[in-house]
Amino acid sequence: MNANDGSVVSIAGGYDFHYSKFNRAIQSKRQPGSGFKPVVYATGLMEGMTPSSIIVDAPVSFGSWTPMNSTRRYYGPTPLRQALTYSRNVVAVRLLQKVGINKAIRLATSIGFEPDELPRYLPLALGSGAASPLRMAQLYAVFANGGFRVDPYFISEVQTDSGRILYKATPP
Repeated sequence: MNANDGSVVSIAGGYDFHYSKFNRAIQSKRQPGSGFKPVVYATGLMEGMTPSSIIVDAPVSFGSWTPMNSTRRYYGPTPLRQALTYSRNVVAVRLLQKVGINKAIRLATSIGFEPDELPRYLPLALGSGAASPLRMAQLYAVFANGGFRVDPYFISEVQTDSGRILYKATPP
């Protein structure tokens, strides 16, 4: 997807349309996992935090759920930039708790997510929602083009065989 205007440059949604009409790039939804963490960190930045803001990476429990880092280690006071670089789960969860789930969901929906794709609980920080690969491309396009949302489109122009333009996309 071109991050500047939303044009879909290439897409592969399956092996063979003859065998399956299901387009996995658009129709399938899967958990984005750590791919969703930048939304949480961006929410933190929008709430006045900085890349050097510190969140403590230490064991924490929320009822029966205890998030852990993939290394099963904790690193103490951690700047946000380092936590994002190393994809520290506990820092992401604590950051989401600090900024608020509703604010993160508000940002995610402004980027293009649908509210029903985003659960309203802390595992959202670890990507427990649902998203198609196209939705994730749309998410990252926002970061690639300086914070502006672009909606994907597939057809840029339709012409007759004589060259008369029947349709031309006009992305904002």
